[in-house]
Amino acid sequence: MDYLAFYKKNESLKEAISQFRFTYSRPYTQYFIRDLIHLEQLVAGIDDQVLLFYFSEKINVEDQIFLQSLASAHKHVKIVLLSDESIALKAWRMDVFHFDSYPVVSEKLSFAYHKWEKSREITDQEMVIKTDEGIMKIKHSDILYLQAAGNYTMIHQSSDKCLVLTRQLGTFSELIDCFDYFQRVHRSLILNFRNVKACKNSSVHFYKSQKPLEVSQLLEVKVKKILKGNE
Repeated sequence: MDYLAFYKKNESLKEAISQFRFTYSRPYTQYFIRDLIHLEQLVAGIDDQVLLFYFSEKINVEDQIFLQSLASAHKHVKIVLLSDESIALKAWRMDVFHFDSYPVVSEKLSFAYHKWEKSREITDQEMVIKTDEGIMKIKHSDILYLQAAGNYTMIHQSSDKCLVLTRQLGTFSELIDCFDYFQRVHRSLILNFRNVKACKNSSVHFYKSQKPLEVSQLLEVKVKKILKGNE
């Protein structure tokens, strides 16, 4: 059973959404909530996975704190934030699963739901990789960046570990599709922005490594712009 919750302050979305069909292959239950107390009680009372659609045309500091707290306290809840597009680059710092902007249309809701479905095929917060030695699991928190090297991909991890795989970088597109903090900033580079400390002097610096990544001046400008938007 899938659990879908829809929140908008002081407004029930039941009439607008209940007639829309998210999937014909899985059963699901919908909840329509208009106050935060009810929302907290709901997610605390469900042990299974919950997809929360959080509608707010403007996000203030209190909203940001609430969403961060909710995501931290309830790991089984994935949040879809639908708000003003100016908040897009900050959304992942609130641990938002997916962001989309107003105006809201059914295609956006459907896309978020199917993205959630796909993400559950990936071990939560881990990347599962098949190697000649067997199955490996790498925590997202340990990944600094993925770098293309011809038909190979190098996965650079914390403590300066590096795993080389005979897969092209494009085959890791599910990371970008399902987790907003992974961004492909160049055709040969995917960065995990949760581990990026700073970008300066043509180098990207990481929280969990003493080795910076050298980048071009053009790419430095791009990374700095993304970091600035996430402040």
